[in-house]
Amino acid sequence: MNCVKCQSNLLPEDALTCAGCKGAFHFGCAGQSEANFRKMSKVTRSSWKCMTCRSSPKDAAPDLPVQSGSQNDNFLQSILAKMNEQIALTIRQELNPFKEEINNKLSSLQLSVDSCNEQYASLNTEMASIREEVHALRSDGLRERVKALEDKLSVAAPAGLVDEEAIYAEIEERRRCAANVLFFNVPESSSTNPADAIAEDLARLNAFITSLTPANPPSVKRGYRLGKRSADHTRPLKAIFETQSEATRVMASVRSTKSPQFPIAGDRTVRQRDFLRRLRTELQARKDNGEANLTIKYISGVPKIIPLDSSKNANVPPPTAPS
Repeated sequence: MNCVKCQSNLLPEDALTCAGCKGAFHFGCAGQSEANFRKMSKVTRSSWKCMTCRSSPKDAAPDLPVQSGSQNDNFLQSILAKMNEQIALTIRQELNPFKEEINNKLSSLQLSVDSCNEQYASLNTEMASIREEVHALRSDGLRERVKALEDKLSVAAPAGLVDEEAIYAEIEERRRCAANVLFFNVPESSSTNPADAIAEDLARLNAFITSLTPANPPSVKRGYRLGKRSADHTRPLKAIFETQSEATRVMASVRSTKSPQFPIAGDRTVRQRDFLRRLRTELQARKDNGEANLTIKYISGVPKIIPLDSSKNANVPPPTAPS
């Protein structure tokens, strides 16, 4: 059994039958809530009529309401179809003036897109060329050359930014270092007492100096080991003399010996060590780039990179610390 109104399957317990046309309806399609439908008595249900039968003449045919509803549906559908046609026609008429404008804008947009694609292709070609140039520069040691240039620029202080206090401090530090000499491979004392250990180190060092300059030998005023004690290597011993001239005499005596027992090196400040380190890096980079016959020599006490042919007239640099 199907509902007359919605034509869906209808269960008997949910059906409400019209006393006029005998059509069966869902209680919802009949305009009844479930609560009211369940409360209806048998008498009320047996006398219930649908809306069509209640508004039709008493002598109308039982199936007249169904036929009248079908005609109304067809009429409404016809009206809706005409309205849809009229709406579509109106929309076309309203949009027709903008059709050409829209087409022009789309054409302009297409031209812009084509131009962007051309520019992108050109940019992509330029980027590929730049990548090749950068790769070529890298292969030519660009990084090393830039690093060497930066090292050179970092040596000179920018104009107007000279730290006078730093200069005075560096001068004073170099003055103190001038009276110091670093000795290498001096055996370390086995004493666990720091005072006894340094006394033994200085006694051995003074004996070595006396053997080099027996006439009025300079005496080490004080000294100390550099770094932490290790069984793998012997720590350098910094010897501090009373004056710079004494340190100079000792260094000259050791350098005049072909194979000194204890190699030496001058004491340098942090700035001097950094400058020499950068100079060695630059020298290595220039050699790697094909510049041969170069070396580092001290000229007027300042290390510089010079050709080997010119090194004969340069000052002899202090020997470097043994590795």
